[in-house]
Amino acid sequence: MRLVFSVLLVAILGISAHAQTCNCPAGGRKPNATFIFSNGKSIGVCGYVERHKKDTVYSEFTLYECSGKTIKKWGTDAPCAIQKYNDTLIVGELSNLPVGKGFSVKSEAFYQYKFYYQNGVLSQLNSFREDIRKYTDAEIKTAIGEYKKLTKDNSDKVIDVAELLFWSLVSGSKEAENDFRQINTKFGPFEGANAAWWNNIWSTYQRYKKSQKK
Repeated sequence: MRLVFSVLLVAILGISAHAQTCNCPAGGRKPNATFIFSNGKSIGVCGYVERHKKDTVYSEFTLYECSGKTIKKWGTDAPCAIQKYNDTLIVGELSNLPVGKGFSVKSEAFYQYKFYYQNGVLSQLNSFREDIRKYTDAEIKTAIGEYKKLTKDNSDKVIDVAELLFWSLVSGSKEAENDFRQINTKFGPFEGANAAWWNNIWSTYQRYKKSQKK
């Protein structure tokens, strides 16, 4: 799935006015943001951040408890949106998904990490979002039709259709899943940026399938 590195509307809640009391684990600088929970504990974020008006995207960052314990690190390949809602910190890994009108691409936090405290202990729950719009039967049929027209000499188109097939299988189509699984065999191997995009789509698919078995 093609990841976005910039614009996403995110409401950043709970940023502490006293961020200097929660210095970053490495270097001791002030965090980009600090989130305070009702039990008095705080979680900080240190890394690279892009802000465009109200839009905030984090990449290559560390999430840590202000007591000093590192929770998790994200690399440059996983830009995220972060928000605090009802005493739960939600870190959403951003993907470009073809879920808009006419298969237009929209930035969505498809995979989410939720952090919250239970009896003073930090707990974590990870999952794919289920509330993102799924394809209609007609849209799935169109995606499969595009797959049947693919040729090996147009890798850009193959990757675009692979993304349509991926969301079709997320939308419940077994036929689309079977076609998706044939992409690399029939039209690969890919090179350059297309290879990176395919590897990301495939790894997202494997992660998604694993999540469905739980």
